[in-house]
Amino acid sequence: MMLYRKLTAAALSAVITGSMISALPSAAAETAQDLSFAASLSKTAGLSTTKEAASAEIRENIRARNTDFTVTVSSSLIGSKADISQMISDALDETGDPHEGDYLRWTVKRYSYSTVSSSRNGTTSISFSNTYNSTAQQEEQVDKAVAELMKSFDLKGKSNYEKISTIYSYVAASVTYPDSTDDLPREYFTAYGALVNNAAVCQGYALLLYRLLSEADVPCRLIPGTANGGNHAWNIAEAGGKFYCLDVTWDSTLGAASKPYYLMRGTGDFDSLLTKYTHTAGAWDPSSPLYMDYSEADFSARYPMSETAYDTSAALSFRQGDTDSDGRIDSTDASVILEAYARLSTGRTSGLFEPAKAAADANSDGDIDATDASLILSYYALTSTGAKLTLAEYLNTL
Repeated sequence: MMLYRKLTAAALSAVITGSMISALPSAAAETAQDLSFAASLSKTAGLSTTKEAASAEIRENIRARNTDFTVTVSSSLIGSKADISQMISDALDETGDPHEGDYLRWTVKRYSYSTVSSSRNGTTSISFSNTYNSTAQQEEQVDKAVAELMKSFDLKGKSNYEKISTIYSYVAASVTYPDSTDDLPREYFTAYGALVNNAAVCQGYALLLYRLLSEADVPCRLIPGTANGGNHAWNIAEAGGKFYCLDVTWDSTLGAASKPYYLMRGTGDFDSLLTKYTHTAGAWDPSSPLYMDYSEADFSARYPMSETAYDTSAALSFRQGDTDSDGRIDSTDASVILEAYARLSTGRTSGLFEPAKAAADANSDGDIDATDASLILSYYALTSTGAKLTLAEYLNTL
């Protein structure tokens, strides 16, 4: 996949353009023509007095695919261009909403901004001009198609590995890589192209996989890098507390949907089944706000990778009710459950890795909700009086 993302800056203005085409095992990749979609929407924001508020406004406008919008902030928030870059980077952080995070990061085709400061008001207005790989109308179609597709998967009560396998197989079997990458329309770089048109390059494959896994409450990311002599994108996803590598583009183009080579592989054996091809993460511009998150010092800690492929015979290790694995079941665990429930109730992911997610489902009904928190609090109240029984024993008394 050819990646073209270029940063130019003058004073407090910046421009970034980009596109990705997969480095396929079977052919050399070529750069796509620079095409863009322009929405007619524009928005002028109110005053943001914190960087967090400014980032939230930027995120909201990108999500709406607004092409021209202004975010006005207190001038004290901007000491240099780096502060604006950080606001943009933070706008693209993972929020747990399947429409945001990497789903937004990889739909921005080009952005630029200019600033105007008012010494009288003590404000700075940052005016953005963006283009995107997908339109708001196309994303509405994606939302409808995703909703129907997720119903058909019937993933309730399934493990993360089962969810990943089901979704991965669907994407690998349903999407087709173009015969030629010359002058491709922008939808080839989107989940819209992959899901609605069933045709995409690796950026579209990876975005669709990211979107569907996120909808299934599986922690995941889209990873840029190099492979087979060209720039490429793939995914990582979590199961059992560790993240694993997935390259659905290559399994699709190799016709390996039913017997995949690149499903749930470790960092040390990602390419061990087909040794002539290699993946190397890191083909991005770390100075660009679009990619700054990947080079953050804590990225590896946030996404602990397994060195070896997923062991399908290994049992998931967790203690029912002990969501934070501290050896106790108490009010802290109930708080974790309620926070996860609140996130799920607003359309976001639970924010929990699989062991904690399994532990949070106290009554094992396949849902994380207020009932689970209530059971934990009742159990905690009982054991605090000196009662000696396990959570399972307590549940059997109800």
